[in-house]
Amino acid sequence: MRRERQLELLDRAAAAGPRLQGLHAEKSMVHEAAAYTDPDRFAREQASLFGSGVLFMALSCEVAEPGDYVTGDFGGTNIVVVRQADGSLRAMVNGCRHRAAPVVEPGSTGNCGGAMSCPYHAWTYELDGQLRSRPGSAGAFDDVTMECNLHPRAVAEKHGLVFIRPDSTESIDVDQYLSGAEDDLGSFGLADYVHLESRTNEWNMNWKLV
Repeated sequence: MRRERQLELLDRAAAAGPRLQGLHAEKSMVHEAAAYTDPDRFAREQASLFGSGVLFMALSCEVAEPGDYVTGDFGGTNIVVVRQADGSLRAMVNGCRHRAAPVVEPGSTGNCGGAMSCPYHAWTYELDGQLRSRPGSAGAFDDVTMECNLHPRAVAEKHGLVFIRPDSTESIDVDQYLSGAEDDLGSFGLADYVHLESRTNEWNMNWKLV
């Protein structure tokens, strides 16, 4: 953490008074129990908070080599991020343009080599999502004029962190999004980390209870 930031936080704590009352909100808030238990509200919250805007996707070390990929579900949309041969990243909707089957297994990470192939009918895509071939189609789609590449999504990488927009291709300014936290995160040197393993824990609870 930057020394200036440390001093700022210490000054705020010192000026907060007895029991840090100066850091409290102006007044307490009361929430209905439904805010934590209503399934319809929960679904709307998930779509609003986790299905749009700028969201954290992965550490850079999880997609370190060309062909490495990582997937994630964001508000019901599965996204795949793939490291390109030139070292850049591409983010795409993980759904084949033929029948929308996942091109790579949702919830998985790995290396797809030089291309991604849908397990349903073997439509094959380049690492950047460009359609390469439609094996066995026997010319059945030659009259299709619409673009059949994977739907792109915005992705940005900085400080060893990967961020995406699951609902658009609008560019991402990582430092603007982090709003000052980039200095603290940058000091961890995450860009030099090496990925050893991933672990996933799931709990059946409302996100606010965490």
